[in-house]
Amino acid sequence: MSEFLWKSYGSRPCLTFTPDITEVQSPPVVWGFGGSSFFNFDETRELQDTVQCKHSLRLSQVHDSNIISPTREELHRVKSHGGGNWEEPADGWYLAFDEVLESEVVFLLSTADCLPLLFLGKNEVALIHAGWRGLAAGILIKAWSAFRELQCVVIGPAADPKCYEVGEEFKDYFSPQSLTPLLNSSGKFLFNMFLEAELSLRKAGCEKPVFIAPHFTITDQQFYSHRREPENRGRNLSFIAFPRSASE
Repeated sequence: MSEFLWKSYGSRPCLTFTPDITEVQSPPVVWGFGGSSFFNFDETRELQDTVQCKHSLRLSQVHDSNIISPTREELHRVKSHGGGNWEEPADGWYLAFDEVLESEVVFLLSTADCLPLLFLGKNEVALIHAGWRGLAAGILIKAWSAFRELQCVVIGPAADPKCYEVGEEFKDYFSPQSLTPLLNSSGKFLFNMFLEAELSLRKAGCEKPVFIAPHFTITDQQFYSHRREPENRGRNLSFIAFPRSASE
């Protein structure tokens, strides 16, 4: 049975997923959709220590469609400077195993109410941040197109479709199936990003399973939500880690 499970990495609980599909091979990585975080040094260091990695890399996310595909040489150069932020702005990681296995790097991604997505392949993975701008810009199609042997897509916690209110301009970008008119409110809709993500992948030709987490950021206090707490500066921290022992 496919199921989402909570697993602790140090003091931080993260949502993980085990697909009950014989053709999906478990990749030699550690990953999770994390809950509310302040994305500070201590939290990042604790995560590194727990997953047995020496370095971490995060993105300067800009709600667009750029995806970083680091090479082993690039990682060596970045690690020599202690890790930290990747220089080029982007909203996703595409990680080929022949470039990143045993790199001892944790690749980080932050979300608030946007979608965190994990693409699992036989020899590659991707971790993607997709809000409505990223969806409109086609970041999911770009990620899917990069895969040679995609096995499945896992969508983590994001804005509750029953609470995510948007304006009429969203009709210009997204499928009518993803937009539900809000009663007694002219020109307002409820936007289902989960459905829109799956529809866009199917429309592009993706036939692999898509699994959706049964958790929502706006209504679940375990996750940070900008819509629920706009005055706070928290984020939900997701990650993929490549410890040295992962492929041994």
